[in-house]
Amino acid sequence: MPRLKARGYPPIVVCSYRFQPSATGDFYPRDSGWKAYVGRSRELANAYSHVLYLDIADFYNQVYHHRVGGSLETCGISSPRARNVEKFLSRFTAKQSRGLPVGPSGSHLLAEACLTDIDTFLKQAGVPFVRYIDDFRVFSDSKAQLTGLLQRLTRLLYANHGLALQTGKTEIENTDDFILTRLNDPAHAFNEQLDDRLTDLADHLSELGEEMGYGAVALDDILDHQVAKEAEELLVTSFMQVLEQPRAELGSLKSLLREARAWRSVGLIPLVLDELQLLLPIMGDVCRYFNAVCPGDHDTVAERLMAAVENADYISCDCVAMWILDLFAKRPELVTFETALNLAQQYEAGPGAQATGAPSASAPRSLLG
Repeated sequence: MPRLKARGYPPIVVCSYRFQPSATGDFYPRDSGWKAYVGRSRELANAYSHVLYLDIADFYNQVYHHRVGGSLETCGISSPRARNVEKFLSRFTAKQSRGLPVGPSGSHLLAEACLTDIDTFLKQAGVPFVRYIDDFRVFSDSKAQLTGLLQRLTRLLYANHGLALQTGKTEIENTDDFILTRLNDPAHAFNEQLDDRLTDLADHLSELGEEMGYGAVALDDILDHQVAKEAEELLVTSFMQVLEQPRAELGSLKSLLREARAWRSVGLIPLVLDELQLLLPIMGDVCRYFNAVCPGDHDTVAERLMAAVENADYISCDCVAMWILDLFAKRPELVTFETALNLAQQYEAGPGAQATGAPSASAPRSLLG
């Protein structure tokens, strides 16, 4: 897909899912681009007085398959192959003509291809902007210019894609307010606050040590369990702060889940279980977190995950089920055989199907025995 890669703008403009296949099978760089998105947003916010923040409503579920095929052809993919991609997608959406599966790496690439005309429109409009998937931030010193641009974008999205903007997440605001409310990267803040806490702790222990004749205490002298305790407290606080925002940023929650996984912190387990419906689009990160930190005797994880799948509003809840099955295969002690088998059968039958009959030959071997 050389032309698909070449048509994208530099990462400083479009920060999400730049196609960069590796020998290990990865589609994209290890860095998701979120840090670049936040960093470039901060640079532009410091340079301009106003920002248009917009989000496409239910983007993945509303993308038309014929638009995917047309975008692929524009990027140099042959017409027969593009049509095959359309047919393949229709298998995921029960023959409906729109919707991309949420979760698979290939979906990100197809979504990016569909938005190249919007990127081109903004570039030709001569306004600085930055995008992360379907979240756009457009900057200007003129609120009137952004208002006119919003109207044109609304018409373009509907005419070319049949898409609408999410009114609750689309607005023009002062960049000073924007910096305060939207650019507080919780993962970055977590690491800075943890460093500050540990430095204060080392200073406090040094004072005690000098009083008792033991000398100063360095950061490296702090016990691992004390560091882990401080990290867990901060992770829980940071996660709750993101959830309490009127618009919880999934990118921020994903970053914190990765930090929690690295610290083997169990403190987020109850918070994650309570917010599974919100976290369905990043179920891969949720399951990787559970795989890394869940105690073997945690008997509510499987039950809550199963309930999330059954209540999912997403067309591609089977992809969510795939991530959960992968977790169950890696951590079979978290789930009963019957529960795992039931999910495997539903996954094979398709979204919304009821599992009956004998085990499927295509269900994961580690689950079926």
